[in-house]
Amino acid sequence: MAVKKKAAPKRASRKAAPGAAPSAKAVAASPAKKGRGGLVVTLILVAALVALGFQAVYMARAKAAMKYDFVRAGAIISQGLADGQATGATAVVGDADGNIFFLDGQDRPEMRLQKFDKNEKFLAKYKPVHAEQVLGRAVDMDVDADGNLYVLKNDGTILELDNDLKFRSAVSVKVTEPNALAVGPDGHLYVASRGANKVQVFGADGSVVTEFGAAGTHSGDIASPVRLCFSGAGELAVLEDLPDAPRVKVFDKSLKEERSFRLLGLHMCPPLRIAADNRGRLFLNDSAGDSGIRVYNLDNGKQTGQVLGTAQGDLFVSPGSLCVNRFTGTIFVHTIPGLIPCVMPVGH
Repeated sequence: MAVKKKAAPKRASRKAAPGAAPSAKAVAASPAKKGRGGLVVTLILVAALVALGFQAVYMARAKAAMKYDFVRAGAIISQGLADGQATGATAVVGDADGNIFFLDGQDRPEMRLQKFDKNEKFLAKYKPVHAEQVLGRAVDMDVDADGNLYVLKNDGTILELDNDLKFRSAVSVKVTEPNALAVGPDGHLYVASRGANKVQVFGADGSVVTEFGAAGTHSGDIASPVRLCFSGAGELAVLEDLPDAPRVKVFDKSLKEERSFRLLGLHMCPPLRIAADNRGRLFLNDSAGDSGIRVYNLDNGKQTGQVLGTAQGDLFVSPGSLCVNRFTGTIFVHTIPGLIPCVMPVGH
């Protein structure tokens, strides 16, 4: 006969019956757990809001710091064709004494070269005597530490003038499509050759010194160089015209490439110039855009500023040329009012 098993007794449910009062233990524990969880969530939200606030303040300050005005540092050289006026700048340079040299008139058979003192007062104008001294089709110029000028023509001829714009000599260098000229701290002449994708270096007498940057030579591999400039520290910056965005390559005194960086958002067009000061800053004029003058850190390639005009209200509308005197640090912007001498604002 099968033995009938007894049913196991039912365990009492821990759930309180409807309407039953919670135990003292539950009353003590539940609010504490709920309070700690809510406090943690609140603290996280507060921290996130504070972080967002700091980020917003930082971004606002960074945006404000990117846009600033130059301070006008003298009289404006007005637009015009008369002596003491300047228009359609091809190149502008400044010497160690603060004098300014302005080359213009690229569309005329004979270009004009004028000298102004550090107060923008007209001093002299270049007057060629013989045919080989004429400045027709000049593309660039620069000045050495002694104040002598070197003017590059598109046929590879380099004219040397003294500080009073008196003709000294003319040399012919074999350069394919010369675009830009820079005088190095060593007194050598650096010529950018867009057609050959390299920079060629010559002595003041036209003798060949060296070259670098030709594709495949692993000496910088320069592509389509269109502008050159030396910084106050002796570094050479080369501006390349590339399809997606212009690029700057920086070379040390031994001509070894140190770094390169893209100039995103900057439109490449013939009036675009490049200049460096004696404090490690690089300047470019946005002649085809609306950002006026762009300022970059030459050490890392980061854009540090954007200048739309001067504190006195002079606007840089499509600035056609730019110069920075690497000896004195004075900045010259050629725009609608004329050639405006400037300095950086305090704190920049």
